[in-house]
Amino acid sequence: MFDAGGFRGCAAGEGTCGDERRVDFEDGAAALSALREFGRAENIAAAHKVLTAAAFARRQFAHEVDLFGEEFAYRTGRSAEMETSLALGVSAFTAERYVAVGNALDLRLPLIREVFVSGRVDFSRVFAIVDATAEISDATLALMEAISRTPRCI
Repeated sequence: MFDAGGFRGCAAGEGTCGDERRVDFEDGAAALSALREFGRAENIAAAHKVLTAAAFARRQFAHEVDLFGEEFAYRTGRSAEMETSLALGVSAFTAERYVAVGNALDLRLPLIREVFVSGRVDFSRVFAIVDATAEISDATLALMEAISRTPRCI
């Protein structure tokens, strides 16, 4: 029932795709380097997943409002979240979270979006930042981002 050969039937340190390099566990520095690379790739994939979910939800919302009218606008967001949930195999709550985080990154937090897409920060940290800044006005956020982009003189 369970394959003892490692992740997805591969030997430990062997990638799931034929083109990925094998990790030498005897060389600690190489193993840590591989972990950093895998972590960054995972963060980049998470960023793309979240941003795609948000873009899909916005597109679906606009399409359904055009189709059914604004009186049904409250229901249109849920259908996109449910479709996202099914496509990703996650709960509706998780899909809703992805959409909310993606919208915040696209519409309010471009600097955090940039860092997330680069793979330098993971979803948990991005979610914490989005959650912590939810009640801050757009004007204040824009000012904070402008200040954080300026070079600092020491």
